[in-house]
Amino acid sequence: MSDYLLVTDATADLSQELVDELDVKVIPMHFSFGGKEYAQYPDERDMRLDDFYDGLNGGVDVSTSQITPQMYKDYFEPLLKEGNDILYICFTSGLSGTFGNSVIAFDELKEKYPERKLVTIDSLCASIGEAHLVCLAARKRLGGMGFEELADYIENIKRNVCHWFMVKDLNQLKKGGRINPLAAALGTTLGIIPVISTDRDGALTVITKVHGLKKALAYLTDRLKNDAFTDNDNGGISVFIAHGHCIEYAQQLKELIMATGLVKEATILQVGTVIGSHVGSGMCAVTFIGENYKDL
Repeated sequence: MSDYLLVTDATADLSQELVDELDVKVIPMHFSFGGKEYAQYPDERDMRLDDFYDGLNGGVDVSTSQITPQMYKDYFEPLLKEGNDILYICFTSGLSGTFGNSVIAFDELKEKYPERKLVTIDSLCASIGEAHLVCLAARKRLGGMGFEELADYIENIKRNVCHWFMVKDLNQLKKGGRINPLAAALGTTLGIIPVISTDRDGALTVITKVHGLKKALAYLTDRLKNDAFTDNDNGGISVFIAHGHCIEYAQQLKELIMATGLVKEATILQVGTVIGSHVGSGMCAVTFIGENYKDL
């Protein structure tokens, strides 16, 4: 076992099972639900995801907040006092100021604990893209990779994490200002589904729009076929699939992906409350390691 901690935040949408398996720590992130504050944890201790999405679909107002520098210091300082070095994989700076806050906190903590190693890495990822990156890193750590080597590995691989997702319910994107109200109304009426990826700065960008769920899932599958790095020597690649309270979409996507013959393992996770506040229910995504940013 390597003698340092690997930490990420709740936007990675890791399940408690994966957290335990990979020996990673997860910083909770806060959200407001119907005017009351909650925190997202992998074990859903503050709010069950089913309850969250039921409320969201029923019109409950939701909002999210960043991890502040003080929150970071409160979380990390006890770990440093125990003698731990810390490697932190953070939510993309393309969608939040959270990474910048982590830099502020780490700079202050380094002055107080100069004997400790503290590194924060901008993942340029969110949700299962972030989960995918964390899992790759965690398995390297469990295999004995050292602190500096792993930090370099994460920096080198993160731009190869390809994120592709579709959003069926446009209401939350409208509320968050990602699309204008008219486009959301027309898209819903006409059954138009935007397919979204992340750019080189980790920000969301709409790549195309398709008519209907079947075409959207087919497009996600085609991106994997066209962009993924193959791994025939190990029986295929590993991918992550996520869904926003629509497991049936995730299962359909998994069937399409497994039928390509390129994939040996597809892990399905549910989008958590923080990311779910912005993409709503009916979101389905796939991530894989490959050639990124082809259309950007």
